[in-house]
Amino acid sequence: MKRNNIITLGVLAMGATTSAFSGTEMDALKDRITALETAASATTISGELSAEYTSSGKTTWGDAKLTISHAVNEQFDGSVTIKRKGDSDDNIIFDEAMINYNNENFSASIGRIGVPFGGFATGMITDPLTKGVTGADIGGKDLIMLATDIGGIEVSAYSYKDTNNDSGFTIGYATDMFSVGYDHFDDGTSGIGKSKAMRAGFDAGNGMSVAYEKVTVGTTGVDFVGTHVEAAYAHTLAGMDANIVFAKSEEDEGANSDQSGFTYSVAPAEGVTFAIERNKVKSASAVNTAKLTYEF
Repeated sequence: MKRNNIITLGVLAMGATTSAFSGTEMDALKDRITALETAASATTISGELSAEYTSSGKTTWGDAKLTISHAVNEQFDGSVTIKRKGDSDDNIIFDEAMINYNNENFSASIGRIGVPFGGFATGMITDPLTKGVTGADIGGKDLIMLATDIGGIEVSAYSYKDTNNDSGFTIGYATDMFSVGYDHFDDGTSGIGKSKAMRAGFDAGNGMSVAYEKVTVGTTGVDFVGTHVEAAYAHTLAGMDANIVFAKSEEDEGANSDQSGFTYSVAPAEGVTFAIERNKVKSASAVNTAKLTYEF
């Protein structure tokens, strides 16, 4: 059996000291090794894969995401996210692609960026009804965004042109126990009202936490409103990180609607999460879902 001849860059550099390398060549080689190591540490690749199985007997492949980020230095970095939407027929898109500039408490970003209106954060498998309110999930736009941190208060403002000149801002403040946030969005269209999103969270520090969000989308003649509240308890089960979440959403669009349910999840390995959920939407049968997610 042949032995594999595996030579690392470090070993190559050490061995070069006993060869016919000149001092200049040796320095050049060391510089090259340093450059390669620096480039490797500055580039990160992350992603997410998921699949669901529901009580209706249907298996669904969820969104698949791949993000590549690279930092030139402490001031400049960029990233691109490629996404295959689970509810489409192999529809692969550039979900986000941005260039960022960072300088102490100030940052600027330009590119295809998800509009920061509404958090829609949840520990459930099913999205909260706040995300489904018409116009609430604005999605990604080609925009420029400026952000700063003032005494722990994070403020960002953005602008882009769709059919009109749209703009907005978001304000957030968080400690180890409390978090609050407010988003404002101006569609820029005559006759369209202003939209806003408010959220708050509390973490007791013992695994117990609660979160609340209210989204109001202004349209001609009427405002559509959605609310979402959930309570969670993070704990350990058989040596695995586990979490149970109880949630309730309501939205007022056409006929009043609401949904409620719970999700229990465990993490058997780093990056792997298995969750089961029971969710009930008003005037519909309850749906049971199992979901496996892998993040890297």
